[in-house]
Amino acid sequence: MTELTQRVHEFMKKSENPENIRKYQRYFSHDFCAYGLSQDDFYESVSHFLPEFQKMENNELRFIEMESLIKSGIYEPTSLVIHILSKSLHTFDDEYFTKFSEWFEFGFSNWALTDGFCHYVLSPLLIQEKISINQLESWALSQSPFKRRAVPVSFVKLLPKVESPQKLFHIVENLITHKEKPVQQGCGWFFRESYVHFPDQLVSFLLPRKNQCGGILLSYSREKMPSEVKQSFMKRS
Repeated sequence: MTELTQRVHEFMKKSENPENIRKYQRYFSHDFCAYGLSQDDFYESVSHFLPEFQKMENNELRFIEMESLIKSGIYEPTSLVIHILSKSLHTFDDEYFTKFSEWFEFGFSNWALTDGFCHYVLSPLLIQEKISINQLESWALSQSPFKRRAVPVSFVKLLPKVESPQKLFHIVENLITHKEKPVQQGCGWFFRESYVHFPDQLVSFLLPRKNQCGGILLSYSREKMPSEVKQSFMKRS
């Protein structure tokens, strides 16, 4: 643990809230390791430490500090890294993407951290074309279910920006048979939002594949469909 990581933990621990930890635990199937910070307390920590990260002279030092925070295994220090990155996207280069891939192997190990990372970091980088959908495609083969979940979740905010969803559908198709709940939910979320932007294309793509999909995936996918369209997804052949 670096000296900076130690200070982050000490700063956050001052606002530790066991009641919030118990409240948030119900959203996770495993122990929720956290300080239970309120939203205000968390953003106070972001404001406190962000300038220190922004003053770091090189990416190598920044990566050392961020990885030290992630390896703590505690929710808020890892979330701090995500928010620091979201303010530093202008410094992005290929070295970042390599690190992101590694972090899923030891850090982003629940749906909330994964989705936060997608929302604040991966999706904006995709929209800014600093990373490509082809780079994320290899993540669909990862052993980590949360790394696989990151693929469709990162694509959600890209949907309004593309002329055709077919390439995105092709990549997510590699995930629809995976039975892990985080992956099923991520794919279902992506298909649900796909229906908003590309209803005909989504139905044409997903309907012939409905027997390959798990119940969670189809349940999420149907949420924004009208009842007559939902019915076509209810029965399996």
